[in-house]
Amino acid sequence: MNMESALLYLDLPSCVSIAPEVQLQDESTIIPLAAIEVLLSSDRLQVASEDAVYDFVLKWAHARYPVPEERREILRSHLLDHVRFPCMSLEKLREVLNDLDHELVSNLVNEALWFKADAPRRQRALAAESTHKRFTERDYTHRPLKILEFDRPHPQYIVYLDLRKEECATKLFPAGQIDSQSFHFGGHRFVLSASCYSNGITGHHFDLHLRMQPDGSASSPVITCKSCPRKKPFRDFLETFEKTYTFWGGNTEVSRSLLHLEWNSFIAAKSNYFIDDTLHMRVALAIRQAPPAYL
Repeated sequence: MNMESALLYLDLPSCVSIAPEVQLQDESTIIPLAAIEVLLSSDRLQVASEDAVYDFVLKWAHARYPVPEERREILRSHLLDHVRFPCMSLEKLREVLNDLDHELVSNLVNEALWFKADAPRRQRALAAESTHKRFTERDYTHRPLKILEFDRPHPQYIVYLDLRKEECATKLFPAGQIDSQSFHFGGHRFVLSASCYSNGITGHHFDLHLRMQPDGSASSPVITCKSCPRKKPFRDFLETFEKTYTFWGGNTEVSRSLLHLEWNSFIAAKSNYFIDDTLHMRVALAIRQAPPAYL
């Protein structure tokens, strides 16, 4: 079954999304394995993240193959090879080892972890050289992140976000937004958000925000944020913008600005912020203190 016939079977457009178009209702179990394989092999599949692809595969397999031994064989021989584990979040990779037995996924998870630990240039080279698609990103609606975790001397994350110049020009300007995958830090869930906006006075600007998603928690972490883009001519993370914010807990999303740049100079043909047409951002997050919750 090719891509066209699979989409025709599912009555989906040529550029498809796993959600909400493909829902795991009772009728989804009639979708044949061949059609699922074709969809999962496509670079045109629009999903929030590869984590969503993995969740879909697991739920579909459970619905279609209720017998554990048969489901395990289908996952091993047909489905897991289409999941791009190197593009999944660290948080989800940890869950994979709990969802499935180690013999089935340990090599895939280890390969993904080695890939994530590699330098970005090596990652791009491996993705270009490999005949297997698992190193290639799909058209994710939430940009993947590379995260390094440290526990001492205090909880700290170093988060790397890459944005292509073409998507900045087409998806951000004049009033767009690109969100990263969410990540868990200091007991809360956060998102890096790039946007373009105009204040009506000084024109358009590029902004990078850190957003804490509402979770009803009463805790309010104090976080020092150090944001740094790679810049020419040294092609290194040299200029650091440091701010310390309190992220108040509760049921309202909290957003804090990390980086603010004039749009025309940011996106210019000779911009110092794009290296090989890619913006490379590094954001270091450190929890300094967590003030007591007040009732």
